[in-house]
Amino acid sequence: MSVAALLLSIALAAPADTALGQYLGGLADSTDQYFGISGVRPDTTSFDSLLAAGLANPNANRRRGISLAPGPWVAFNRVLGPLWGGSLTASTRSLGALEGKLGYADGPEIWMGGGEYRKTWSRPRRAARGYREEPDWSIAVRAGRFPGVMDPDRRETALAVARALIWGTDRQHYLRRDGVRASLTREDASLRLELAARDELESPEEVTTTWNLYRREPVVLFNLPARLARVRELGVEATTRIPWTPVWVELESRVADDAWGSDLTYTRLRVAAATELSIAGVAALITQGTLGRLEGRDIPQAAFFLGGATSLRSLPGWSLGGTRKALARLDLVTAPQLFEPLHLPPTLAFQLGAFGGIGAVWGDDPYGGPGTPEDEWPERNEWLSEAGASLLYRPGIPDPLGHIRFDWAWPIGPERGAGRFIVYYSRPIDLVRVPSP
Repeated sequence: MSVAALLLSIALAAPADTALGQYLGGLADSTDQYFGISGVRPDTTSFDSLLAAGLANPNANRRRGISLAPGPWVAFNRVLGPLWGGSLTASTRSLGALEGKLGYADGPEIWMGGGEYRKTWSRPRRAARGYREEPDWSIAVRAGRFPGVMDPDRRETALAVARALIWGTDRQHYLRRDGVRASLTREDASLRLELAARDELESPEEVTTTWNLYRREPVVLFNLPARLARVRELGVEATTRIPWTPVWVELESRVADDAWGSDLTYTRLRVAAATELSIAGVAALITQGTLGRLEGRDIPQAAFFLGGATSLRSLPGWSLGGTRKALARLDLVTAPQLFEPLHLPPTLAFQLGAFGGIGAVWGDDPYGGPGTPEDEWPERNEWLSEAGASLLYRPGIPDPLGHIRFDWAWPIGPERGAGRFIVYYSRPIDLVRVPSP
């Protein structure tokens, strides 16, 4: 078992695709207009010569015909156990990419996989260092059987897989989806629009695997069961920057109705806002907030959850749930120049931070608790607050704006518990899906 797990952990490190040209372009362009100090571009001197060579011969990387790219498809969590499989992507510049996946989940002993088609239409746009191609429209269609996470606002990450495999500290809850989903996205520097539709059978999953490489007992020994149902859902999401301000706002709506043949009927609304203000050029103050409202009962896979890296960091992930949610966070992040006296290599772009937050969930409890009135604002003792400090490192990959964060968070209040240390990867603004630079 340990040899198989070791091979799985190595495979998890393999990149899904290279996208080298897109990454270099993202590093070469300034991101100050998006995140200011918190998104200061890392040193890219070692990449400039490669970029110049590509610009001098723009057709060098344009392959004609069909390009085939095989790769692994592996995962690990307490409901799947190890998932072993592979993928094959066939792509052309004009027709897009068609990817097929097939894998075997050792825990439930079932085959999973399917196909996904992706196509992006782009045009040259003027950027900080000349011209580059920025996406305008993109389409994605997926069909098959795939694992999923319970929280609609989150998705499984490679770090969550590593936590489950190595230490057994994964707290996410999982379900299985069989069916078809499609999305159409329009994105530019200040606006992102997405229309989505899906017809999927959502099935509950049971815990099948409790081992990990350190042979520790998993911190969560159950999996919140989804409601078995066919879901036919339409969704729309809009993210934009308010003109002449540093404020980003986001609206999202998801609707499922039995008139469309859906077993579930619900309306899920979410609104979020974020801004970044520079403080004398030496620090950035980032404020974020979100409100959520679910109209529908006994639908755990559509609920709102509180706790974890992109929520309240002093609260273990997915600790609380409900049909209503309110969350506000504040981060103070220093400029990278603070570490210049240490004469660190340019690739070690560290920043310091401090943060605070407050949040609550109420309404129907997906964990089976008594719940609270939906139409009343939570009582004072139902609000949870925190404060903490951060060390941030910006590697520049896979996202030019992403940080590896080391956070120490302490709950505040009369019934406060012990502090928590958490490591995760995110953007400075993570409650709003800001368009990529």
